[in-house]
Amino acid sequence: MGWSCRSVNRADTDGALAFARRVQTVLNADVGLASGVVRPSASIGVATARVGATIEDMLRESDQAMYLAKGAGKGSAAVFGG
Repeated sequence: MGWSCRSVNRADTDGALAFARRVQTVLNADVGLASGVVRPSASIGVATARVGATIEDMLRESDQAMYLAKGAGKGSAAVFGG
């Protein structure tokens, strides 16, 4: 899944991480199933736009950041190059 935030600029990695944490809060809500309650989680990678970057660059960078987040532990977020 991917999304773009126009209000978050390259210098505002704190804002990007805050947005990622808000998404995680929504995703971490308990889900009731017939077999019981589960709590999903997500590791989120953030890439910020820069002049000359292609969509492929952005996807690759956010994917690399996601793997950094996974390495940091369940439900983490990381910024590419941050």
